Amino acid sequence: MNNEIFLNINDNEMDMVILDKDQNEEIFSKNIIFKIRPIMLDNLDENFEAILKNLIIEVEKKIEKPLNNLNLMIDSSHTLSIEVSVKKNYDQKKILKNQIEFLIQDLRQQISSCNKNYIISHILIENYILDDQYHENIPLDLKCNTFILQSKFICIERNFIDILKRIFLKYQIELKKIISTKYA
Repeated sequence: MNNEIFLNINDNEMDMVILDKDQNEEIFSKNIIFKIRPIMLDNLDENFEAILKNLIIEVEKKIEKPLNNLNLMIDSSHTLSIEVSVKKNYDQKKILKNQIEFLIQDLRQQISSCNKNYIISHILIENYILDDQYHENIPLDLKCNTFILQSKFICIERNFIDILKRIFLKYQIELKKIISTKYA
């Protein structure tokens, strides 16, 4: 079986889903509602670990092999959305792909350095604006005087991720991807 495993954690519950990639179907699904609400850093205790341990045992029985990795999806108060724009003067020069990549990388570094307690999980490009005209697609090779890139950075609290990684490490489970549920 070629499985893809997703664990979605939000402030009130967690959901585990296993997809059989060969058959393109869901083979397991379980929802667990937390008794302690909301799930905060202080609440990730033995109770959470006990729930997770029982879930891991149940999943391993279902897939008939050890659970080695999963995709962690987070939708909780531990996420932060940062909207940011950057404006660049082009003086009627063409916009090149590497210039846009540089702007995004520069924004990423600025967001990371100013928000050290968060990791960036997603970068969403909201708008490309050339000379006050909006473009849905990357405006490559178009000439303009001014270029504005509007973007949104989805970040997850670093301590929350570190605690979850430590918990999963106890069970020899690697987190393949850590993503925000809203943007998956």
